[in-house]
Parts: sequence; C-alpha cells; structure tokens
Amino acid sequence: LVTVEGDFSELYSREDSWKYNDWLAQLPGFKKKIMLRVKARASVGYDLSSTHLTSDEASHTIYLDLPARPELLSLEHDVDYYDLDEGVFNHFAPQELTAINSEAKQRIRDKIEVSGLYARAGEQRAEVIALVRAMVESKGWHFEEGTGAKDGRTRLKD
Repeated sequence: LVTVEGDFSELYSREDSWKYNDWLAQLPGFKKKIMLRVKARASVGYDLSSTHLTSDEASHTIYLDLPARPELLSLEHDVDYYDLDEGVFNHFAPQELTAINSEAKQRIRDKIEVSGLYARAGEQRAEVIALVRAMVESKGWHFEEGTGAKDGRTRLKD
C-alpha cells in the first residue's frame, strides 16, 4: 500500500586521477571526472503481505494487524551523464560507472531518510486505519487494531 510518493533530484560529481606519481596526477591525460544528475521517485508505504485481517464472528469483531513502520516500497531512478571527461591514460571502466550509479542511488536513499516521507506515511497509516474502522463499525461490527491471533477467529478470505 503506497501512502506517500516523493520526487528527488541530485547533482553528483566525482573526480579521479591516476595516482602513479603526484606530478603525473596533475597532467590532463591522467585525470578523469564525471558529473551526473539523478532524478528519482520514491514510494513509501506498507507491505501488505505481512498484514493479517481476521474476524471473530461470535463477538462481531474485526482484527487488523498492520505493520507499524512504513518502508521504501520502490525507488525508480534515471541517471543523466552531463560531463564525462576521461583522460588519455585514465578511462572509466564499466564497473566504475556501475559503482558511481550505485553511489548516486544511495545518495537518494539517504535523502529519503531525512525528507519526512516516512513521517507522512505514518500519518497516512492512521487515516487508513480510521477508514477501515469506519467501514467495519458502520456494519455493526467492532474493530481492533494490532492484536494477535485469538481462539475463535477465522482468517478473512481474499
């Protein structure tokens, strides 16, 4: 259940030189640098596969066990290389580009942590529970959240 989405954009640059000798590292043929832009969309919410919705027909009660903490459900990202400047003797290997791409994605993950998306997803969780509670109670049943399995209950079928 995706409750919050956020868009992120990050500029990321990296410079490297061949460190055989300090004076060689200063020459243009031994330097390489890259600048890229990462655009990402993050979806934060709750994995419903661990959710348990059960009922007790004798007491007309619905029990809902929803995960307490939201999680990052998906992270779609695009990388645009703006400046790829390789030296004559120092090139970017495919493995380096893959590592740079992974570092850029990790930077986006770090931004998500401090962005407040998880807090907003927690607020949305409360709204979802209130909606389920209203639907259940409008039919004359009782609603309980976060209780474990009890005897006499049966799992609701999909």
